[in-house]
Amino acid sequence: MSEIENIRVLAEVASESGAYEDSYKYSSKILELDINDAKAWIDKGIAAAFLTDASGSKIIECRALVKKGIELGVDESSKSKAINKIKAAYNSYCNQLNDELLGKVKDYQKVGMPAGGSALLHGLGQAANKLLTAKGQAASRVKGLELVLLLCEVKQTSENYKMANIALANALAHSKANGNYLNGDEAHCTRYREIRNQVTSEFRDKFPEAAATSITKKTKNDGCFIATAATGSYDHPKVLTLRKYRDDVLLANGMGRSFVKLYYSISPPIAKQVAKSELLRAFVMKAIVNPAVKYVDKNKIK
Repeated sequence: MSEIENIRVLAEVASESGAYEDSYKYSSKILELDINDAKAWIDKGIAAAFLTDASGSKIIECRALVKKGIELGVDESSKSKAINKIKAAYNSYCNQLNDELLGKVKDYQKVGMPAGGSALLHGLGQAANKLLTAKGQAASRVKGLELVLLLCEVKQTSENYKMANIALANALAHSKANGNYLNGDEAHCTRYREIRNQVTSEFRDKFPEAAATSITKKTKNDGCFIATAATGSYDHPKVLTLRKYRDDVLLANGMGRSFVKLYYSISPPIAKQVAKSELLRAFVMKAIVNPAVKYVDKNKIK
């Protein structure tokens, strides 16, 4: 075997055994010998993903390295292996963040309540600590989403876009449960919206049937099927306005609840068709969503 192939064997063994520092070094050595070795670019990128800390320090590097390898050209088998590794790296990174959050919460819980202190205030302090810790992780959690975006860039399949959508939905749910840290003007909030919009748009354009089904499933528990299909986003500001109106007004009285129940029963197939058609989305926005939001705003229903 050539020198490069010998080193590649070492890199692969290191990667399979979880010795990612060695895999990173061996892949770097291959690139010193052949800068156009596509597989070495990808292997180095995947090693970088596993070596990242809870701040996501190497995730941007990972994405750049893997994309370079894909640009140089690899076979479908290599892409599939890369996808499996990227998924594993994403799960590992999320576990890091969750462990860090849980560890800090437990550390704070070890702090005893001062003598004569208020149990209520102490409990509120613990809850506030969790929210602040989660908010402190916000930028890191968004960095993790770069990995699920990378899945779609390595191989544009319905399965990869579905996983990306699930990851985005989970990130949003985590944000809502911890002080809405993705709802702001900070750089990580902007990046979250960019990734979400890219994934949603590409999924809808490349796999309209699967995207329409995904939208319906995603909104099953919250119900704003048609508005979500028209805007293309589960957390579009207009969808949020209508959902709040449903929760605060419609569900607060019998007639409203009956209407919501009827809407749930008839809207999913309509939303599916709307999601597949640019013309229908534009029509629904103009004829239904915009007037409904205008009504809510006019009547000061916030």
